[in-house]
Order: sequence, then C-alpha cells, then structure tokens
Amino acid sequence: MQRILGVARHYDWGSPTVIPEFLGDPPDPDRTVAEVWFGAHEDAPSPVAGSDETLRDVAGDRLPFLVKLLAPGRSVSLQVHPEPHLAEAGFREDEAAGIPRDDPRRRFKDPVHKPEMVFALTPFTGLIGFRPVAECVRDLDRLDADLARRIRADLTGPGSDGERRRRALRTALDASADEVEGFAGGGLPWLADLAQQYPGDAGVAAAVLLRRFVLAPGEAVFVPSGMIHAYSSGLALEVMANSDTVLRAGLTTKLVDVDALMRCVDFDSEAEVEVARRHGAGRLYAPAVREFALLDASAASPEPVPLSLAGQQIALCVEGPVELVDGADRLELGPGQAAYLADATGLSMRGPGRLVLAGPGRCCVPPGTSPHDIRRTAVT
Repeated sequence: MQRILGVARHYDWGSPTVIPEFLGDPPDPDRTVAEVWFGAHEDAPSPVAGSDETLRDVAGDRLPFLVKLLAPGRSVSLQVHPEPHLAEAGFREDEAAGIPRDDPRRRFKDPVHKPEMVFALTPFTGLIGFRPVAECVRDLDRLDADLARRIRADLTGPGSDGERRRRALRTALDASADEVEGFAGGGLPWLADLAQQYPGDAGVAAAVLLRRFVLAPGEAVFVPSGMIHAYSSGLALEVMANSDTVLRAGLTTKLVDVDALMRCVDFDSEAEVEVARRHGAGRLYAPAVREFALLDASAASPEPVPLSLAGQQIALCVEGPVELVDGADRLELGPGQAAYLADATGLSMRGPGRLVLAGPGRCCVPPGTSPHDIRRTAVT
C-alpha cells in the first residue's frame, strides 16, 4: 500500500469551493478547482507520498484506469469520447500534423478510448445521452424561434431515431450566436440558465436533445465511448479509462471541432443509471468495459472487513476515517486521501468511514460472476 496525492486541475468551469471544502482546505475565491486526478496518466501522474516518485514511475502504463474528483461550478463542455478505432485514427492524424499534446489545437491526446463512470458524492446534475425524440419535440414546441422549428423538422422527418438525431444535432451546432440567443429566450427555464452561462453558444441549442438527470449521492451513470454529455453541478468521483481525449462541440472556451465530434457520436445512445451488485463490503458497479469497475465500501465495524478484491486498485476515502489493512500493514485515510494498491488480494478495511475503490473490471468482480451481468434502469 502506498499513499498517493491528487493533482488539482484548475479549469475555468470548476468550482472555487466544492473540492476544497471536501478536502478540508480553505477555498480561494479567485481560483477554481475543477478536478483532482489520482492515477498514472502522463499529463498529471499522482505523486507517491514521502518519495520523489510518481504513480507513473511505480505502475507505468500498466494502470488502465484514472480516478478523478469532479466539481463543476458551471456546465462542463458538451463533449464525446471516441471509440477505440476513432481514437487511434485521430491520434495518428494529430501526430502526423505535428501538433504537440499540450497545444490547444490538439484534439486526440491519446490513442485509446475513454469510457467513464460518474459516481455522485453529492446531488450531481448534468446532460447525458439522447432522450426520446417525442420528448424533444414536445419541448421544442414551447420555443418560439426559427431554430427550434428547424430542429423540430429534423426530428420529425424521415429515417430512424438515430438519423433524425444526427440531422437535428448538426442543425443545432451549426447555428449562429444570434439564432441561439433567440432560441433560448424563453419557455424552458433550465435551458435559459444554460444560455446565461454560455451566451450565444450553439451547445445551448444542442442541449435540448439530451436527457437531464440528477444523481442522488451513491448513484452512478456509465458513459460509454460515443455518448454525448455535459456535467453541470455537484461533486462526483469519476473512474475512466486512462485517457484524456475529449472532442468538444460547445459550452466551452476550448477547441471546438464539430466535424470530429459528429464522426464520434453514437446517435442511438441513451443514458442509464447503474444498479450495483451487492458485495460483502458494499456495492459493486461493473459496467461492460475491461478497464474499470468500482466498489463503494464501508465497514461500520471495529473489526477488519474483507474487501474480496484482486488486482491493482486506487482507493479513495470519501468519508473518514478509514483504515486499510493488508497483513501487518496499516494505512489510515481521511476524506479525499488515496492509496495505490499493487495487488488488493487479502485487503480489509475498518473504521466508521467509507471508501471507493477503482480497479480493472476483470479484477474487481468476485470469482464466478460476470462484470457484464448487471441490471440497469433508464434515467428518469
């Protein structure tokens, strides 16, 4: 067991208070904290406490997942993560063009996909996946704007739901600032709020196509590659494939590449809330990917409670204190503190707190069960 430190990311959409308060740090009103990364990604590898090493030095490229704390102060960009073959092709294009990985013009930072799961630590809101076409049409009928009528015509025209959504999203993202201003002028308070955050941004018009959700603490949503989304508010833990490739189409000050995003969107994708499998120490979330699964665990006992996991893990305390027990080794964690476990076999925990552990999907699932055998319900 090795204590690791998070790396803060100060993006403009972050909150100045939510993560500092969670960590017990004084907030800086002039500086946002959007994310804190725990992992071995080359852009921000976690320092190993008490050493000159980072987790990348310790785990190298063998760690297939990345854990983050996420706290939007306003909407995160309207975005999608590409499927593996599209990520590889886009990465090769950017490399051939000689665009450095830290250049703002860079689109594909990694040649791998980035499925992710967001696990709410407080009520957490956002837009994720498409909603039924009929619901979109109903809301568009409440907007007295030419752009709304054009999007509605796309949604009620010929073809499958996916083909209709493709046409409607393209119309929305090609809209001018003046058209968006008129579109969001009234009728849908949640859309008007988004328009205040990003005046004239075409992502506001696209948002009408997406499902709005509120996760209660302890609920999770899996976001596969190709699913369009934009998180809005609250505090969550994210676990994802070890990638930072993001294609954006709006609600951002960063690079927007509508053509690249349109190539990568799955127009049949609809959001689902994960329902966890019961586990000895808590609840196991195991979506249909190999890179990660997540265990929400608590002991509520003075005696160590086995976690029954295998493989390398990142453990993040979300309510403290918690003590990790591995044979004769002991490591106490408080809220926001994390540890890297090279092999979690035989690991136990005790104490009144709560721990979230992330690890490769094939390793987090108890023997004899499938990481894909998990019930899901649609977001309402």
